[in-house]
Order: sequence, then structure tokens, then C-alpha cells
Amino acid sequence: MYFDEALTVFNAHVVPAPRAVVNGTIQIAGETIAIEDGHGYHDHNWGNAGIEGVLKAWHWGRAECGDFTLNFSYIFHDADYGNKVVCKFMLAKDSEILLSTGEFEDSFVGEIHVGPQSGNGWPDGFLIEAPYNGDMIRIEISGNHLLSDALNSDQQPDDETARPGYIRLGGNIRVTVPLAGGTEVATGNIIHEMSFSESIPKAEANWLL
Repeated sequence: MYFDEALTVFNAHVVPAPRAVVNGTIQIAGETIAIEDGHGYHDHNWGNAGIEGVLKAWHWGRAECGDFTLNFSYIFHDADYGNKVVCKFMLAKDSEILLSTGEFEDSFVGEIHVGPQSGNGWPDGFLIEAPYNGDMIRIEISGNHLLSDALNSDQQPDDETARPGYIRLGGNIRVTVPLAGGTEVATGNIIHEMSFSESIPKAEANWLL
């Protein structure tokens, strides 16, 4: 994503391992835990454009539902860049990529809740839809619960204003895919995130979508 006409100011993102086998160890409080044949994911971001002043917010997530692997991001740019939305969506079954696109819709479902640290809003669920095979892939995320809510800066939250922050959510996911041989449905769990790089009134907690 370039932010100048000379194509010198940019942010970039790549997913070299959307669904990987992981082996290794994790150390927690002096205890070593061995991981064998675990499930893993790796992406990488780089560039020279700072998030603040360029990006306003995003919703990102990935999930493994049976044979399906999902990776998506829905990125809002700030007013200097026309409030443009840039979408990235990949759905695979086994080792076959079914759809890789920049065209999908991401919408809030249910009530809006406010994170206790940043004051930013998050909904009960999301509905993601992408055109596919003459129909729509439907990604239904429900039962969102807050895993973490952190500030992106040294600003302190107050009673009126949400601060730049990072919200991580856990939830349930249902994937409906209209394949040529018939529609398939898979369910599972998802960890996904919302990030906000601007201070906004808490009354606008549902401003993202």
C-alpha cells in the first residue's frame, strides 16, 4: 500500500505460512513446554509509513475450521487518504487456495461493548461475505469475548474519549462455502483483533464499520 505518488512511502504485508506445522519449545515462568506437530501461522509486515497518520483502524483474523484455512484483514485509512478501505481475504481447503481477493464485506453483528483500557468498541460478532462460485462465502463470527485491551500510546483513557488501542477477541466461527459439489459448512474457534490509531469520542464506539 503506497501513500505517495512517487511510490516511496509504503506499508507491506506477506503471509508465508498461513497454516503450518510447528515444532519447538515455549518457556513460561521457568517451565519449558515442548510443542510437537502444533498448528502455527506466520506473517510479516514492513515499510516506512507509520501507522498513525495513515491507518485509522483494522479488523484482522485467521482461523482453521476443519479442512478450511482463513486469513483476512479489513483496513481503514484516515481522512487524508479518503477513508479508503483495503481488504485482503484468503480461504483455502486443504492445500488448495479457493479464493484470494481484495473484495469482501465485513460488518458488525449485535451489541457494541467498550474495552476498559482503550475505550474502543467491539461487537458481539461479525459477518464477512465474499462473492464466490456464483454465490457467497459466509464467515459468521459470534460469541466475541475480550482477551486483551491495550493502549498504543502513553495517553491515558478518560470518561469521554477512546484512545489509540489494540483489542484482541476470542470467538466462535462458522464458515459456509458454496463449492461445485455442494455447500460445505465448518465450525471452529477464532482469535482476531481490532486496532485503532486515532482518539475518538466513546459515543462513536461502533465507528469502524
